[in-house]
Amino acid sequence: MSAAATAAVATVITKTYSVIVNTDGTLAVGPAGASSNNFGGNYGYFEVIFPSDVSKCVYTATLGDPSPTFPALGFISVTLRSGNPNGVFVRTADTTGTANDHAFHLHVQC
Repeated sequence: MSAAATAAVATVITKTYSVIVNTDGTLAVGPAGASSNNFGGNYGYFEVIFPSDVSKCVYTATLGDPSPTFPALGFISVTLRSGNPNGVFVRTADTTGTANDHAFHLHVQC
């Protein structure tokens, strides 16, 4: 038997979280145990907290509203929330790069 045929197959357990966050930071759609927050002042700073560790996951975000309308154009960036392995930090800005609040969709894949 070849080495490839006898190699063990690793079991991969994945989890997926998806949320929609309103401009004011409230959670429009999300899994049980998730929460979101806008830090105020129209500076485009948000956090999303999930019910489990997402520190080794992939984050994908787009600007978008919970309603069937096109969102304002702009930019969005995401990173792990410092000090909280269950959190993701999100920053939104307009097309000039000026930070301001936008609704968004965030997908986390682990």
